[in-house]
Amino acid sequence: MINIKEYLPFLLGWEPKIEEIRDFDVTRTTQDIIKSMNEKGWFLGAVAAVNNRYVNLKIKAGMREYSLNVEDLYVMGYVNPLKPARKPYVLKYSLAAPESEEGYFVVDYDPVDWEPYYGIFQASIELPTKKELPNGSTVYPQSSTAKLLYFKVARIVVVDEAEFYSSLYRVFNAMLLGKRPSKVTYTEMEKLQTFIRELDKVKMALLELGRR
Repeated sequence: MINIKEYLPFLLGWEPKIEEIRDFDVTRTTQDIIKSMNEKGWFLGAVAAVNNRYVNLKIKAGMREYSLNVEDLYVMGYVNPLKPARKPYVLKYSLAAPESEEGYFVVDYDPVDWEPYYGIFQASIELPTKKELPNGSTVYPQSSTAKLLYFKVARIVVVDEAEFYSSLYRVFNAMLLGKRPSKVTYTEMEKLQTFIRELDKVKMALLELGRR
């Protein structure tokens, strides 16, 4: 399988995309906090902090859907696994009081491999009136609003397909002929290094959230 991370410095037509949202009001109505149609790229991961454990947060990347619902993950036992993980998990679960639905909750997804997608990239959030949990129980959240305290998602997006695939063809062709791939341009290498630094900031922020 091709590891796209190894080829990015030699390729053109792509760009890193990291989006951050803070202090977003969550309501009973489903709201899109990120939505991009007809996109092609790789999903690198996401982290979110909410103040209500029943908030539903979902990310859709092409045909795949990822649930970052705190209570669902907690009930299924996806809590603080070794990173990177193959599924989203709860990093922090702190109730304001016993049996309370409010508190401080952090969910993280740091996949083993960057996950390719094609089509829609969407993140949506809501506080449902009725929530069915994986263990078969049903709860009715008392709060009518909640807060998305922190949300950050990272992905690589192909912005020029012709340029991207043309550069990919040149790299593969050079490898088949036993030649060195095209030189890494300063612009592309700097872009990749900047992106890696941004990812490190995401992880540091995630760790800081987990310490609270």
